[in-house]
Amino acid sequence: MSQYSEIFAGQNKVSIEHIFKQFRNNYVPEDKKYNVLKYFDDLYKYTYHLDNNDMFKLSDLFRDTETAIQKNLVAIKRFDQLIEDILDDDDLSHIVDNTIRIAETTCHDVTLLQSSGQLLSTLSTCAKTIKRDTSEASGFDKTAAYLAKAVQSELQDNVFSGISNFWDVFFEGKAWSKQTSRIWECYTSYEKAEECERTRTNQSIITLKEEMTETQVWEWLDFFREKFLNQLNGPIEEPLKNCEVMLETNTPRLRAQYCNTKVMKSTIRTAADAQADFVIRSGELSGDKPQWEDVRVVAEFTKQTDSSARKAKFTQLSRYVREIFCAQPLRRFVHCFFFLKTKFELWVFDRTGAYSSGLKSIVSEKEMFVRAISSYLLMSDEELGLDLSTSKVGENLFVTINGINDDPTMQFKIDPEPIVRPQRLITRGTTCFETVDKLSVVKYAWTSVKGCSEIDFLKVALPVRGVVNYITSDEVYRTSEHLGNLDFTDADAWDLKTETLIISRGTHLMQPTVSPWDRDRKLIRIAITPRGQPLNTSKTTLEFIVGIRDAILGHRRLYDRGILHGDISEGNIVLTSPNAGDESKGMLIDLDHSVGLIESLKTDDELSLTGTMKFMAIERLQVAVDNEPTIQRTIRHDLESFFYVFLVGCIEYEVVPESKSRNLDSWCTRDVASNYTSKVGYIGVFEVLVLKNFTPSFLGLKDLASSLKTILFGEIGQNYTTPYDCSSMYEEIIGAFNKTIQQITDRSILNNTFKPRKR
Repeated sequence: MSQYSEIFAGQNKVSIEHIFKQFRNNYVPEDKKYNVLKYFDDLYKYTYHLDNNDMFKLSDLFRDTETAIQKNLVAIKRFDQLIEDILDDDDLSHIVDNTIRIAETTCHDVTLLQSSGQLLSTLSTCAKTIKRDTSEASGFDKTAAYLAKAVQSELQDNVFSGISNFWDVFFEGKAWSKQTSRIWECYTSYEKAEECERTRTNQSIITLKEEMTETQVWEWLDFFREKFLNQLNGPIEEPLKNCEVMLETNTPRLRAQYCNTKVMKSTIRTAADAQADFVIRSGELSGDKPQWEDVRVVAEFTKQTDSSARKAKFTQLSRYVREIFCAQPLRRFVHCFFFLKTKFELWVFDRTGAYSSGLKSIVSEKEMFVRAISSYLLMSDEELGLDLSTSKVGENLFVTINGINDDPTMQFKIDPEPIVRPQRLITRGTTCFETVDKLSVVKYAWTSVKGCSEIDFLKVALPVRGVVNYITSDEVYRTSEHLGNLDFTDADAWDLKTETLIISRGTHLMQPTVSPWDRDRKLIRIAITPRGQPLNTSKTTLEFIVGIRDAILGHRRLYDRGILHGDISEGNIVLTSPNAGDESKGMLIDLDHSVGLIESLKTDDELSLTGTMKFMAIERLQVAVDNEPTIQRTIRHDLESFFYVFLVGCIEYEVVPESKSRNLDSWCTRDVASNYTSKVGYIGVFEVLVLKNFTPSFLGLKDLASSLKTILFGEIGQNYTTPYDCSSMYEEIIGAFNKTIQQITDRSILNNTFKPRKR
């Protein structure tokens, strides 16, 4: 019996309701800490006396939370939403669920705080583990603090600094490298001459030095641009004496301009707007309001000490780079830097991680900083990592796909606004554009250079009813084109999980981090048809369940071809219109994480923890929590994921009053153990935590939900493992859907029309 079901068993429900009632009656805002302490103490005593092993674990959780509050290890404001729920007399199951969730996250955070840098992981230490989750949809929002934690979580094990040849790879041997040296020679001559003059006259001069305020940095930047950089564009007004920059043959003109910014609106709907200290944008743009889609280089300044500010400024830069990638989803990489009290650090971010020069002295390595600023303004679009794969003709955007092997070369006219864009930083970067004729989709994605890609799976699957159709494809770019020559031998690997930055010296200390040499990714481009509509745009219950049923049928046909989809989620099912070749009203898309079952498609990473977290099977989560090598993906895992897609729709898709709005986001936090515990709890107390939260239009589907649960988890609801032969589950699950579809057709169940919730 799960921890949740014991709480709600018999008279226990009355007892726990008494705890909530007592809290409401005694709560005083001025005594918030005492009230919360008393609440968790009551829960601790209550669960302890239930005399059940699961309850003992839960009582320990409540006791540890109480202790953390007593010792001021957590901010009491983290319990504000829970307090509000209790005072508002919210749904009992919702309060219990939120209480357990916040207790788990509190204890988890305290453990990290007390670990003093010891690596803690709830995931497999397999070096090739790559995890996808949907926290980007439900969690990337609200506050800078939350965003900071989010990007740190993504970048964990993906940050390398002090790369010995970073400067040589990105700044030397370029068409403009000699010119930046000439600029430096001119500038350093100016500083030497002015220093002699200052010594004689005791007058202040504008120079690049340590401990500059942001205002002083900008004074220097404006001066440097006006007196030195602008010489590349022609004669300047009031030039300095003996400070003429020697121009190289075929000297390039400045291609960009730098400026400080006002608040730039986030591309991500729910994220906070931000103000970067420094951005570089195209020299062709005018006006004083740069937007994230215009940014070529971004930077941050601070006068804080190097040791205390380094992690904070890195995190801030990471947030800005995330905004750049979201606004420019086809961007290949981004240059950036930060300027500290006495040092600076140059960075390059891409979809695999962040890489840097290491800290450099603003005094002894001033040449590097001066030349870097100059270089950023001279770099080509390719050297800045901008997208080169599309072409604009007038107001129209075109993509020409140069087919691989025997595939045709085809040109597509696309809508410039993506229908799918990634909101995370470290991601496959899946970006989809709709063709103007609305018949096809052009998809971009970063995928491993090893093993089979979605292209290989789609070609084998062509054609399969209920699965999207392949048209043509090509490869656009590889990360090795900008990272391939970096020397990671003495690079430093960062641990971002702790409050203070921990750096491991040398790559021999990086385990379980993925080796930099195994990080190569290729950007592939695929044209597919039909376009389809997201499952969450369903407008009737019949449309919703037929779409899922037909996708399951497509899944079985795909399996018969020797391919297991491997990443069933709401985002990978689209609603389609039947045609002569395919009568399906729901189709599977996105074979990025598929498993090849035939020899020609088998890869060496089938045991990676891949998939979309919210919809991941309990058995796979359990193995990850136990820190064991993850298990082979199976039919049953995918069918269980279809079940979770169905439940999410029944709870989250319909517009309801805000007070009754529910979701299953506790299944997709950044803590795998928490996701596992929550999902087991929901299945264990299915009636209370799941069925009672179905929105009005989906109430007629409760019997289908219960049938699917029994098929997957057995009568008791605790069978999470894959049986030896699970192929019969197809017939049982499809049969359950068909029965409900027939009942709706016969009008014994209403085919409700509902307004889709914006998500």
